[in-house]
Amino acid sequence: MVKKMFSLALNSADLTSWTSSISEAAATFRVDPRGILDTQDYGKDYRVYLSFQEVTTTANESMMGLRLDVGGNKLQHRGPAIAGITANGQTAYDFHFIGTFQNIATTATSPSLVILKRIVIDREDQGPIIVKSLNRLDYITVTFYSLRTGNIFAYGPYLAILHFEEI
Repeated sequence: MVKKMFSLALNSADLTSWTSSISEAAATFRVDPRGILDTQDYGKDYRVYLSFQEVTTTANESMMGLRLDVGGNKLQHRGPAIAGITANGQTAYDFHFIGTFQNIATTATSPSLVILKRIVIDREDQGPIIVKSLNRLDYITVTFYSLRTGNIFAYGPYLAILHFEEI
């Protein structure tokens, strides 16, 4: 039996592909899996991995947490939950993925330095989450949080690629 595998690219630079009342940091992307999945495949469970790329000059962070809403379908972690801790020691959220910021360049501009940071989430570094069926897959919401403060972390644009693998 051949298991279904597919990927969805969420490109926040395409302003027509998402909506939000806040910013790209809490964006809802409309998706249409017709042509990718047959009707009988919607009820199956899928492992979901994430690949992510973004370059920023404004991030004053070292790590960020990411939560997904995949069409309102039930999600579960595979392995231990990842919890972000706020500055006062309270748990902010259980995150589905954690991204790290890596300095990639420093540019001297008058009167200051500009540090370019690349946010990295590689498939190999993250355990998958499990989506319990894709019956209502018509949107995916991606929300980013600062692990330093626990607040929604605003920045962009980014490219998030979700890799779905039938269980």
